[in-house]
Amino acid sequence: MKQTCLLLLIAMNICFIAVCYASDSSDVGASVDLSLTIMDNNEVVQQTENIEGDWKYVILGDGTAEIISYRGSDTDITIPATIGGKIVTSIGENAFTWERIKRVKMPDSIETIHKSAFSWCTSLTYIELSKNLKLIEEGAFFNCINLSGITIPGSVLTIGVQAFSSCEKLSRINWSYGLQVIESRAFSSCDSLETIAIPDTVNDMGINPFANCKKLSQIYISPEQEFFAVIDGVMYSKADRRLVCYPLGITRNLFNIPEGIVSIGDASLRGCYGLKEIKMPSTLKTIGNSAFSGCVNLKSISIPEGVTDIGDAAFWGCTKLDSIDLPNSIAYIGQSAFYDCPSLSLRVNPDSYVSAYCKENNIPHTYPDSLDWLSKP
Repeated sequence: MKQTCLLLLIAMNICFIAVCYASDSSDVGASVDLSLTIMDNNEVVQQTENIEGDWKYVILGDGTAEIISYRGSDTDITIPATIGGKIVTSIGENAFTWERIKRVKMPDSIETIHKSAFSWCTSLTYIELSKNLKLIEEGAFFNCINLSGITIPGSVLTIGVQAFSSCEKLSRINWSYGLQVIESRAFSSCDSLETIAIPDTVNDMGINPFANCKKLSQIYISPEQEFFAVIDGVMYSKADRRLVCYPLGITRNLFNIPEGIVSIGDASLRGCYGLKEIKMPSTLKTIGNSAFSGCVNLKSISIPEGVTDIGDAAFWGCTKLDSIDLPNSIAYIGQSAFYDCPSLSLRVNPDSYVSAYCKENNIPHTYPDSLDWLSKP
């Protein structure tokens, strides 16, 4: 333990010296030691940060290079395919964050775009991705508010959590056969997105990938898609019979969730301001986190016997919801499930879990037999 602490102190001192040196050096090809990684056996492995022209990069374990930052002033850039005699295979975490770049061309050698690599590039309007790209990690293009379209090659297997979230002008997504995973909220808050087609190869989705896409009105899924389906415009997961996404651009007052569905997924109907009434199937078992949060015009909902779980913030901000019948089958209600529902009164059975929940959380509630005294002689 003492040896590990000593090595860490040495590493910190070397990093400080290296940074000071780097700030004074403008030589092309300059190299500075910036980090020391201590392995399980206390072996110290040196990772060197290199500079060539406008680029900073590191050499990866497989001998290829990763771009870690851009030092230039051009707004139209072409990322090099090789640097320092090494093939460039990845874009590092936060490599271009907050850069004022407008157009980017990526070499076909790149296979991975790491976390937040282009996040907050608010001037970015166009990017040509590598034809051999496999992974777009979490938040890679988060808040690229002027990016209007993206073509994702068939080589991409996974699009990470919030990878394109808050790209306000993104209206065109072209992707090819090959994509397998779309992770949680990958395209959330893309306000200009109106239609989307899911490739047949997609086999897994996280929490509503299209949450809070205000104009989204059509999701197309072919009959050959093995894992997902669309019924009356709403997307479901076949494997777990889960409601995944109710597009916010659909205009209807009443929504009947089909029989056979057992789960209303996290954030699946979040912000559906047009809905006034929802009817749930008798097969339903769980209501996910934030499932109906922000449904400000929702007035009526009936939860069937058999539902066991209501997630965190499930009905948060349903300001017009005035009553819900909660069955005896409910065994768990998450935090703030009914927060900011000022008109709500829950109808529950005495001596039930939900009755105790209402008392503990000071939620207005009534019992089915509360007016029986009026009919007694």
